[in-house]
Amino acid sequence: PGLEKVQVDGQALFYLFRKENEPAHKLMVKQGIDPVLYMTEWFMCIYARTLPWCTVLRVWDMFFCEGVKILYKVGLYLMLNAFGSKQKLQRCAQQGMYETLNCLKNLPVESLDEVSLVRGVCQIDFSKEDFARAFDKSKLEFEKQSKRVKSNAKQAPDPDSYKNLSLIH
Repeated sequence: PGLEKVQVDGQALFYLFRKENEPAHKLMVKQGIDPVLYMTEWFMCIYARTLPWCTVLRVWDMFFCEGVKILYKVGLYLMLNAFGSKQKLQRCAQQGMYETLNCLKNLPVESLDEVSLVRGVCQIDFSKEDFARAFDKSKLEFEKQSKRVKSNAKQAPDPDSYKNLSLIH
């Protein structure tokens, strides 16, 4: 319920992205772009709806050989390519959230071919400790958020208390 695991994974990817491209990370935070808005399709479909079929098969090969870490590396690669130039980042900053999401959903075609993607993914390196730290931080943040939401729900007024209110005096 609520795609909790996907939310935790998305936030972990976002933490790893901060290390790779802090200006783009800050922009996305400022614009309120939650990772679930762009990465849900990536992780849940293992990139089958995002990448050309030949590239998807290469990603799946890497996934079966190296494990879940590949999903994060491919996500980082796509995010880095979405904001590959200062001009793109400036345009996103000027035009707002819609343009930023558009960059993430309409990735540069030249970065999606299997050779470019595999080469780029192999250049992304983060340690097991970085990966574990990002995941643990994400999980902790999600648990804090869940507690806040539950706490706010408990403090919400009882819907029955509105029965005696009338708009007509």
